[in-house]
Amino acid sequence: WRIPIDISDLSGNLGIPEIAALITQAQDVDGELFPFDNAMYVPAGNLFGILARPMPSLIFFQGTHRDFSYDADVIYHEMTHAVVGSVVDGVGLNFSHRDTQGLHQFSRAMNEAYADFFATVQTDDPVMGEYAMGGPGMSPRDLSDRPRNGCPSRLMNEEHYDSAPYSQALWEIRETLDAESFE
Repeated sequence: WRIPIDISDLSGNLGIPEIAALITQAQDVDGELFPFDNAMYVPAGNLFGILARPMPSLIFFQGTHRDFSYDADVIYHEMTHAVVGSVVDGVGLNFSHRDTQGLHQFSRAMNEAYADFFATVQTDDPVMGEYAMGGPGMSPRDLSDRPRNGCPSRLMNEEHYDSAPYSQALWEIRETLDAESFE
């Protein structure tokens, strides 16, 4: 997939709702389609009012440097999101939550941690997305990084980053124990 706006020209870290709003505002239906560095699992329904899907779908974008559908890690990662979405449907994994500490993304981070871990287990390689995220300004996630990202001092309320303490701990346990037994 490509999208009708050039995200690379925009400053800041846009989330899916902001990107969806920009896509909705794009007027030229015959205009250029731009690359987007991402992939996603989309449950059935209407995503932010712009992407209606009659069934759950895996979407792989053509990125600025690489096509994300060519990376097995990314495919395994998104497929794990689909499985998690089927198993815990309705629990709110795609939403922020509020508690006495404030707004947090812990459920989303846990979903990302499972997706990263199971993708790396499938390839027996702790580095997630080295092909798709190998372009300039991008970095694959390495579950074997040491020292391991600790919590709570290293959390920044972004689900991919905040998933690291859990996914890295899972990989460290896998390295320590017999991998097949652990999995």
